Amino acid sequence: MEVILKFGMVCTLILSLSQKGLSQQYPPRFDSFPSLVQFNEGCSTTRVLATIRAHGLNGNITISANDDATRAKVNIVQTNTSNAGGYSTTVQIIQKECMDRENASLSTEVLKVEATDPDNGVGGVVRYSLISSALYDSAFGIDETTGSITVKKELDYSKLSFYQYLIFGTDGGGLKGNATMIIKIQDIQNKPPYFTGQPYNAEIPEESPVGTTVNFSYPIRADDGDTGVPHAIEYSFTEGKCKHFFEINSNGDVTVKERIDRDDGVIHKFRGVCTLTLMALEKVSSSETDPGPSNSTTPVVITIIDIDDNLPKFSMSIYNATVFENLKQIPLTIEGDRINVTDVDQDTHSLLHLEIQYDNGTRVYGINPVPDMVQGSGNIMLYLQDDFSFDFEKVKEISYTLVASEKKEPAKTTYCTVHLEIIDRNDNLPQFTKSSFIVHIEENNTNVQQVLSEKATDKDSGEFAEITYSLRGGGDIFVVNNVTGNITKRENETLDYEKRDEYVLTLVAKDGGGSLQPAEVIVRLDDINDNQPVFTQSSYIGFVTENVKNFEINVSASDRDKKNTSNSRVEFNLIESPFHMENNFTIGTIQQSDEFLGNISLKGSLDYEKLNKTAKGQVKLYVFAKDFGNPSLSSTCTVIINIQDLNDNTPVFDPPEYKEHIFENATAGDYVGNVTATDEDGTKANKDLSYYIITGSELFRIDGESGVITVNLNSKFDRETTPVYNLTIVAVDRGTPPRTGNTNFTVVIDDVNDTPPKFDKDKFSASVSENKKVGSSVKICSATDDDLDFHLFYKILDLQTSNSDNDTVKNWFRINNATGEVTINSTLDREFNRYSNTYTYSRRHECTTLSVSLLDVNDNKPSFLENYYVNITEGKISGPVITVEAHDPDKNPKITYRITKNYLTNTFSIDPKTEYYNENIKEDRDPNYQIISVTVKDRDINQSFRFSIELETNRESLFRINEHNGLISVNASLYFNYGVKELTVWVEDIGGLKNSTSVYILVEDINDNPPVFNGLKAFYKIYECAKVGSRVTILNTTDADYGDNSKVSYTFIDQTVTGKNYSDFLLNTTTGEITTAKNLSADGYYIVCDFDVSAV
Repeated sequence: MEVILKFGMVCTLILSLSQKGLSQQYPPRFDSFPSLVQFNEGCSTTRVLATIRAHGLNGNITISANDDATRAKVNIVQTNTSNAGGYSTTVQIIQKECMDRENASLSTEVLKVEATDPDNGVGGVVRYSLISSALYDSAFGIDETTGSITVKKELDYSKLSFYQYLIFGTDGGGLKGNATMIIKIQDIQNKPPYFTGQPYNAEIPEESPVGTTVNFSYPIRADDGDTGVPHAIEYSFTEGKCKHFFEINSNGDVTVKERIDRDDGVIHKFRGVCTLTLMALEKVSSSETDPGPSNSTTPVVITIIDIDDNLPKFSMSIYNATVFENLKQIPLTIEGDRINVTDVDQDTHSLLHLEIQYDNGTRVYGINPVPDMVQGSGNIMLYLQDDFSFDFEKVKEISYTLVASEKKEPAKTTYCTVHLEIIDRNDNLPQFTKSSFIVHIEENNTNVQQVLSEKATDKDSGEFAEITYSLRGGGDIFVVNNVTGNITKRENETLDYEKRDEYVLTLVAKDGGGSLQPAEVIVRLDDINDNQPVFTQSSYIGFVTENVKNFEINVSASDRDKKNTSNSRVEFNLIESPFHMENNFTIGTIQQSDEFLGNISLKGSLDYEKLNKTAKGQVKLYVFAKDFGNPSLSSTCTVIINIQDLNDNTPVFDPPEYKEHIFENATAGDYVGNVTATDEDGTKANKDLSYYIITGSELFRIDGESGVITVNLNSKFDRETTPVYNLTIVAVDRGTPPRTGNTNFTVVIDDVNDTPPKFDKDKFSASVSENKKVGSSVKICSATDDDLDFHLFYKILDLQTSNSDNDTVKNWFRINNATGEVTINSTLDREFNRYSNTYTYSRRHECTTLSVSLLDVNDNKPSFLENYYVNITEGKISGPVITVEAHDPDKNPKITYRITKNYLTNTFSIDPKTEYYNENIKEDRDPNYQIISVTVKDRDINQSFRFSIELETNRESLFRINEHNGLISVNASLYFNYGVKELTVWVEDIGGLKNSTSVYILVEDINDNPPVFNGLKAFYKIYECAKVGSRVTILNTTDADYGDNSKVSYTFIDQTVTGKNYSDFLLNTTTGEITTAKNLSADGYYIVCDFDVSAV
């Protein structure tokens, strides 16, 4: 047997040929039908793939698509019909959909294979399969029945350009035939070019000739991303201020297009760095249909290197200057514009050295240019140096050459001429009696003050002997009479010694010839006492251990008045301080340079326990600093000394000895007594006590914190054998080292009475404030006994609360076994539990109920959610600066806000209520659901805001906010996140000012969860002595829903079932409390009551 495989083409079209006529004996036939049509891939709706003609003898002929696949790919359009010599029809097959090889869509049929088998029956049925490398990842699949091969995964030419498969045909008898199939993938234009060798950075000297090639570190090159159909690449510069200076050819070579000058134009503006945008563009043929991206861009940076191509240049070729004879160390006066030199080159190419030379090129040492070094450009002054001067009688005018030379070799040089004219002057200077005068005037005087009256003389005559006066260095404070030379201080000008204690003036006498004679006038201010001593710190902090005598702390102060005078001398004193603590210290004054130290020391040791309790271990001293001026000025500072407590007190029991009675039938946990000790130390660590029984008996145990003594586990008492137990109990503090106090505790064992007692009431009730101290009485549940000789023994039988954590609440109360007095055993907390029911009994099985209601006290102070800090800019502030928030767990808290310390009086205030937003949404809202928009107003002109949600209030990221418009939306699932969500929303304007508000979003529950019983026991017990209405238990359920959806009602179910004891009990449908409905009697035995409960 043999199997033969035949291959179909990529796209198979099935056409149907039909004829309408009286006889079908002669069916119609195709005249021409191409078995293979080849055409370029692409999208077109007008391309004619083939023209087909058919003819027949008996009627009109129709050519149509035979299946949906063919109808989806092509349109069949009739172009001609004819009845001459029979019937004929001609149609065109026109492309209808995109046909691409590489972008072939999934399930596209590639080709169809056919295998023939000459066998009949099952043996002639062929099934097809493909075998290939795992690398192909099942890119193609074959229909095992029809042999149709289709695309199963997206194709990418850049990853695989061909696929090779082995096709198997298997007949029903298991015989196989095979053939090899190779599918080649044709690439298409769908990837842009990409650059290689980046970054593209290069340097080129300025003035490089047009056409010079720019050499890059890596050649510029871009390759077509479509390797199967590569295109040629064109390059161009598309952006950049310098792009007109360069051009690039198709090989990626960049050359100079225009003259490049580092010292001028746009290149100079960008400091020689030209940043261009280079585009690589594929040359895509216009015949290619719908090509993909064909260009890419990348930055190119070309740095223009400066060369020394410019000469230095003076602004003028000749400058005229003048100078008076006989004057030294003064500048020459340049007529007209200043001397300016410029070199437009960059960096070291423009560093110039200047020098004055004679005509023969030698240096002039008496005249120096200032500055003598210039970078790029500068103005030059010419100064007479040292003793160099001119004599009019010898030289009336002279010309010099000013030379500017570049420092970098080879140096370029430029010149200009300086023509100097010497001005004649009289040879005698005006003369003062002294060259320097020292005068004193008082500070802080607003009136006109006489400073100096001094006249100069001149040996010359005529106009050269006429002297006028001028003053230098006086500013607007001092003036001189230009005729008399009298110097005065102006009216309303106040001089401050502490700001400036001396003024140096120059009084200049000028004769008629212009000769000047200066005299120094030193004006010194006389200090007055106008500054108080200033402490270096406003407060000082020190630490000292109690009982220690050696302690010192220094304060320091200084006085800005004149040093080493009574005005600046400082003395320290201790003034009246809180609790008169200044009496325990001394202070001395020590001078160190311009600063004074106040040395504070103890007169004797301090006892922490004798300090005022409100001081909390701190001593506050007020230090008074005064100077010795007239009048004396002063200031104060605060010194805080923290006293460190020592463990120097031993715990003391009160009373020093104890005696208690218990019944001989007392059992484990029964209350025996309570010891209490106190420690006079001042701090918690040194005064907190722990209690221990160290000798006496192991029949008792003590609570180390409260001092409560109870009967130990497995303890048995026999009064007839041991009527008294003597215990030694110690109290130990937590100091270092710890101290111990002790006491004797006598336990007297009392006999029991067998007469049944009776409580005074069926039920007791009491109310107690949550802040009552441990040991305080709650209620005396007293009982009586008809017997004469009786001793009642009281015990808390059970305790039930409104809180599911009964174990915690049980420890809140204890009962005196002998008196029936219920007292507080540990700290109460109404916020944890509102009420408790305790079941007490005395021996002989008498029971009663004590209901205790806890009264709330304001024992929780409001607390802020965080510490708040805010930075603000000086000036007028509009709107709130910050919003703060506090919480109080007490019942019905009312919180008001106020500012306790406002260092800038009346600058800040607080509003007890801030605007906020409320919105309700269901828990099943999808993410992106829009909830509410937060709006904001700003009186500034530029209203641009940025919104955000504070992270601490949105830790679960349930919500998000649009930072531009303030719209709050759902960000994550809200299921099981119901309840009020308080978000803090911040808004910040463009100037950095911020404000916040609260947004309260109530996530409403949908009823989608059933109730679940919690802590349900298999058995509950109740004593037969329980009264009608006694509690058996409170059923506890939780419902994952919220609000009304989580409220549960309880019912007994199947109440008609025989054997159930529903009539003995009542069920509260709201609270789930099960109580007795009648008196119970077990006749000394246990009775099991069985019933079922449902929660809805």
